[in-house]
Amino acid sequence: MAKTLEENIISRLDIPNKNDLTTVNVERKFGRAEDYIEIFISNLRGNILEHIPNYTNYKSTTSSQGLTSDINIDPLTILRSKGYTSGTYNLNINIQKRKITQIYIRNKW
Repeated sequence: MAKTLEENIISRLDIPNKNDLTTVNVERKFGRAEDYIEIFISNLRGNILEHIPNYTNYKSTTSSQGLTSDINIDPLTILRSKGYTSGTYNLNINIQKRKITQIYIRNKW
């Protein structure tokens, strides 16, 4: 199992009636045709050096439906495949699921 080295969560929701929002459960299985993984490699100053828009060289266990909840990504393999053999780099790995959900927001202005 992969080990998380660091995780940063930044809230981007800043609207006046955010307390009126309800939760929506989103399926966390990965592997549908529209799911993808994008990776950004940046230096320690935050400058993006590489962007991998559709990373597919990950390992996973799949169910009978072809979906998985376990994705293993080797950062060292990614860096070496892009020619980075020494140095310190940040990898931002975004696991994307294109799922459209209807959300109704009631305005109180």
